[in-house]
Amino acid sequence: LVLADFSKNADGFAVDWGYSFAKRVSSPSANGNGSLRLTAKLTSSLVNSGAKKDYSTPQNFSAYSQLSAWIHLPTGAPADLKAEFYVKSTSAWKWADGADVTLVSASWVQVRITPAEISALGGTISDIRQIGVQIKRGASDYNSFVYHDLFEAGGGANPLDTRNRIYGDWYNRFNSLNSDGAGFWI
Repeated sequence: LVLADFSKNADGFAVDWGYSFAKRVSSPSANGNGSLRLTAKLTSSLVNSGAKKDYSTPQNFSAYSQLSAWIHLPTGAPADLKAEFYVKSTSAWKWADGADVTLVSASWVQVRITPAEISALGGTISDIRQIGVQIKRGASDYNSFVYHDLFEAGGGANPLDTRNRIYGDWYNRFNSLNSDGAGFWI
């Protein structure tokens, strides 16, 4: 289930804290439809920044095994930046965050959160009030763009998702390893 793909606008996303600007752009894009470009200025006194989408009514994502998004840093970004998916759930706005993922310069990297991670911090996947991603500074300052794209609820809702992802991962290995890309179907 696509929650935001930034094909026409910011899809309800805005700065939560730390970023100075958010704008929908056509490129780069993880899925070819556009992305949300945020301007970050991470220093020793501002060590993280977040972008979020608030829901006017609670969302129930219990049919899915994860929420995810794709994050991109431009070429030359420091190698010690991390990102994590976060949610706020229930009327108490319980914060929960997924695992830190190291970002890679000039690459799209997926961040995720699972129902187990949400419930471990007192929240519930069946009552989501806000979704977002935060970027975390390592030892290096960072003053440039961060791109967010393709927020999804996935896994468990469509039995073909797994098959299509396995095929996609297999096919993309050929492309990334500079193989001839030949495939055979039986």
